[in-house]
Parts: sequence; structure tokens; C-alpha cells
Amino acid sequence: MRADEFGEAVTDLVRDLEACGVSFLVLEDGNPLSVTVVAGPAQRNLERLVRALKRMQASGGRPAQRRIDYDALVHGGPRRVPLRAGGLPVELVLVDVADGRWSAYYEEAEPVELAPGLWVDVVPDAPILRMRRAAASDVRPDLGLTQRERDRLREDRRRSV
Repeated sequence: MRADEFGEAVTDLVRDLEACGVSFLVLEDGNPLSVTVVAGPAQRNLERLVRALKRMQASGGRPAQRRIDYDALVHGGPRRVPLRAGGLPVELVLVDVADGRWSAYYEEAEPVELAPGLWVDVVPDAPILRMRRAAASDVRPDLGLTQRERDRLREDRRRSV
């Protein structure tokens, strides 16, 4: 979903997450039917996220998966979790503290005002396209580099040592 398409459901979601003190970013993508949220990787933040999801009475994103394993959200490691929160399909991206994605996303984020006085950091579509193709379990990806460029950098580092 693009920032100019955010509707009332996204505004409500952002309001609920902020009310619980959750640190997060929203990723723009080409899917107008759902929103992608990247939660900050700190342990305390994930605990606040769990409280927010419980307050919103969030459910699993797939019909067969209605219950959310909140313990796995806090301790399960990097991955993507499909949810429904406030009637909105939400893809929750969880990253590890040691992973470079959170800081890379944060640097690319731009503030967007959803309602008077309600701001959310949104990562524009272009910088995240390659990241969305990476598995959530990848650790420390070199953002913006192709596989060939990463291999070449690794070779150069080996030669210089």
C-alpha cells in the first residue's frame, strides 16, 4: 500500500501501536489490500507489540491460523507473520537486533501525517524492493547490492587480508 492510499484502517492501526509505545515503520509496497509493518527489534519493543496486538484482538492472517503464538513473536527470531488487526491484513516483519535491516529501513523512512498530529515513518517503495525478496531469516544483508556485487566484495575482502 502506498502512503497516499493509507485509509482509516491504517490510521487506526498506527494509533493503536503508538498508544502502546511500539516502535515501528510502515513499508510502502504494491499491494493495496494490506500493510507491511516492521517492528523495532528491541526485546521491550516486541513485548509492547504483543500487548498492542492483544488489545487490538489481532488474529492469524490465514483462516486456518486464527490464534497468534505471542511467545514466538517475542522469542522466535526474524520472520514474516501474516495477521489481521483492526480488520486490516497486516504483514508483520520481525528482524533481529544484530540484523542491519532495521537501521537501513529507518534511514530511508520519511514521516507521513495520517491525521492531524498523527505521524508515521514510511519507507518508500524503491529502497525496499530488493529487501522484500530476501527471506526474513537472512542476517545482515548488504542492502542495494546484487548477489554478484556481494560476491565480488567478499572476494576483495579476502584478498586484502
